[in-house]
Amino acid sequence: MNTSRVSAALSVEQDVSNYIPAAPILLPEGPWHQIPGGVAAAEGFKAAGMYGGLRAVGEKPDLALVTCDVDAISAGAFTTNVVAAAPVLYCKEVLEKSTTGDAGYQDVIECSHALAELLQLKPEQVLIESTGVIGQRIKKEPLLKSLPNLVNLLSSTVQGLFWIIMVGETRVRVGGMAKGSGMIHPNMATMLGVITTDALVTSDVWRKMVRGAVNRSFNQITVMQGLAKSIAWDGEGATCLIEVKVSGAGTEAEAAKAAVYGRDPNWGRIACAAGYAGIPFNPNKLRISLGDILLMESGQPLPFDRAAASNYLRTTGEKHGTVIIQISIGDGPGSGQAWGCDLSYDYVKINAEYTT
Repeated sequence: MNTSRVSAALSVEQDVSNYIPAAPILLPEGPWHQIPGGVAAAEGFKAAGMYGGLRAVGEKPDLALVTCDVDAISAGAFTTNVVAAAPVLYCKEVLEKSTTGDAGYQDVIECSHALAELLQLKPEQVLIESTGVIGQRIKKEPLLKSLPNLVNLLSSTVQGLFWIIMVGETRVRVGGMAKGSGMIHPNMATMLGVITTDALVTSDVWRKMVRGAVNRSFNQITVMQGLAKSIAWDGEGATCLIEVKVSGAGTEAEAAKAAVYGRDPNWGRIACAAGYAGIPFNPNKLRISLGDILLMESGQPLPFDRAAASNYLRTTGEKHGTVIIQISIGDGPGSGQAWGCDLSYDYVKINAEYTT
C-alpha cells in the first residue's frame, strides 16, 4: 500500500470489441444513501469523460479524468501480478517517489507530463490507469490530442456511470467508479477503481482504511462493496451475480477463504470447493443451502426438489439477478462473503474475439 499527495487521475480504455453497458449500483446496507454527483460529488473534486480515439470510431467514451482542487492525500492498491502494465508501475513509483523506464512507461510519463501542464500541476501529482488488450501500448497520439478537450469538460456534477454515497449526518461524502471484469482475481488483477472523499484524514489512517476496504470488497470478488458487487454482476457474458455467505468459521479470514461459488444444484460440487478452500473444518458440521432450499445439514445430504433448485438458478439468470449460496462450516464466530458470476457461452465468445 502506497500513499502520496495527488491531484489528478487519468483513466484510459483501449480498443475492446465488446461493450457492456454500465452495471447497476448494488449498495450494501448501512447508514448512508445514494445522492447525485458521481465520483465528483465529494467536495473539491471534478471529473470528465469523453471519446478520445482510443477505441474504434463511434464507440463509447474511452477517456476519463478525475481532479481535486487541493493537494490531496492519496493511497493505492495494486495487482500482485509481476507482469504489470506501465501505468501500474508508474503509479506505484509516483506514490513511492522512485523512477524506472521502458517504451510503454515512457508513453505514460509523456502523457502524465502533458496533463500536468494543462492542469498546472507537478507531474508527480498525476496518476494514470489504463485497460485494454494486455501487451498493447496506449494510443499515445490520440490521447495527447484529446487531453485539452477532456480538461475543458471537467465538472463537479458528473452523472451516469459514477456513484456517490453520503454517510449519516456527518456530511462526509465518498464517491467512486470502477471498471471490470474479465480478470479480477486475485487481488484486483486487471480491474480499475477510483475512490474519492472529502473526509479529512492523515496519510497513515487513509492507507489503513484503503487496505481494509479493498480486502473486504475488491479482493473478495473472486464503503467499495457496492462497486465490487457491481463489477462481478457486470462480468463478461455473465447472466447473474453469485453471492456466497459463509458462517461458523473460526475467524473472518477462514470464512473468506471458504467463500466459493457454483451454479449447479449439485451440493457435492459446493462441498468439494469448500473442502479445497485451505482451512480446516469438521465436515460433519457442514450446512449448505441454495437460496431458500436446504441441500445439506450436519454433513448429510438432504432430499430436495431438484427441479425447484434448477428453476431458481434459471429464473435468476434470466433476470440477471443474484444467486445466494449459504455455507456454514462450524460453530465459530467468523463469517464472510464473496461475489462472483457465472461463466456463460458468451464469456467464451467475448474472450475468443477479444482482439479481432
